[in-house]
Amino acid sequence: MQRNFCVIILLLMSVFFFSCSESSPSGRGTGEVILTVQKKPGDKAFAVSYQESVAEVENGIKKDCLCKALGFRVAQQIAKKWHDNVLRVYEIKGIRTGWYTPGIRELFSKVIGMDPGKITAGKNASPKVNLSLQDNWFVVLFHDNTRMEIRPNPEIYTRRYFKLRAALERGEKDLYLSEIMEERAKIEKKFRENSAGALFRVSR
Repeated sequence: MQRNFCVIILLLMSVFFFSCSESSPSGRGTGEVILTVQKKPGDKAFAVSYQESVAEVENGIKKDCLCKALGFRVAQQIAKKWHDNVLRVYEIKGIRTGWYTPGIRELFSKVIGMDPGKITAGKNASPKVNLSLQDNWFVVLFHDNTRMEIRPNPEIYTRRYFKLRAALERGEKDLYLSEIMEERAKIEKKFRENSAGALFRVSR
């Protein structure tokens, strides 16, 4: 009887394991929600999670910071330069971007551990209030004299998002709050459920 009980327990554990795997973000397993980082040569690599990296609290409401979410997925794309998908911070000379927002700078400096001085605004970068899809680019320069240019697929943001975002930046919060929250929810879902490879185009 004890043997039968152990078999039942093992079966229940296996069912739980596979059900968790299938319900993980994007249905592709837990790999998409983890970024592995190595700051210096010889340092032990460490993992950072998507959920913890992008979460923020504003006016008592917990939500995803879309700029941090963008930065996290871009960082995952950068990590593909190496065969083991470990983001080697020390091999990055600098990152220029048209999307030079506090969330991007915080993600790369505080979460990943890059020198903030290596994250710079691209030439003619738009002010935060006027950001558009054309500003959503990243050029990564490496110490081996290679580069990587990362741009989002056009459908990464909804059509109304930028218009509503600009209104929110101008302080028209009460007028557009419900609409912007609906648009944000759609984009949060895209960043959460899609891999970096599905969200961006890369050229070298």
